[in-house]
Amino acid sequence: MAATHRSTVAAVIIALALASVAHADDASRRREKCAWVWSQAAPWSYSRALSDFLCGECERGGIPGEWYWQLVYGKANFSLRLRAVDSTGTCFGPLDVKWRWASGCRGMCASIREGRAWEPRILRDPWVNIRCGVAEAAYYHRRMGREGLALLATVFCPASPREYSRWRPVEREMRKLVAEWYEVN
Repeated sequence: MAATHRSTVAAVIIALALASVAHADDASRRREKCAWVWSQAAPWSYSRALSDFLCGECERGGIPGEWYWQLVYGKANFSLRLRAVDSTGTCFGPLDVKWRWASGCRGMCASIREGRAWEPRILRDPWVNIRCGVAEAAYYHRRMGREGLALLATVFCPASPREYSRWRPVEREMRKLVAEWYEVN
């Protein structure tokens, strides 16, 4: 019984620590942290402008701390590769956005699509991709109240335990990067 209680307490402490990683910082520190984590985790796709845009979209969507999980999701599924397309031609990087979802985001992307046709290949534009990916996460957060890994699994729905095994190593890597950022800052 005591061992079960200790493990439950340990799990709660870990959960609170992870929550503080995502939620405790003000916007400027959050943006600095996101930029550093992205630049270390995926230097091939990092851009300060895209990093700031990701944080801004998360703030606009009412999920400011979810930038971290958006990076985990994008890194696990698309290695945060810009303009990437999966083998079926239905999912696009860097955030693994599906056209089925994004087809309803036309109005919210009007200012960044610059008159281009609203068709699947527009999701290859990282700005449109990020806006649609964050909009999907914000929708499920508002609808179901989920955050973190639970929100990530909902967005990917139906996520099986097989998918969690793909995300967990990436999440551990990202968590280490966040810890390194705190050591430096």
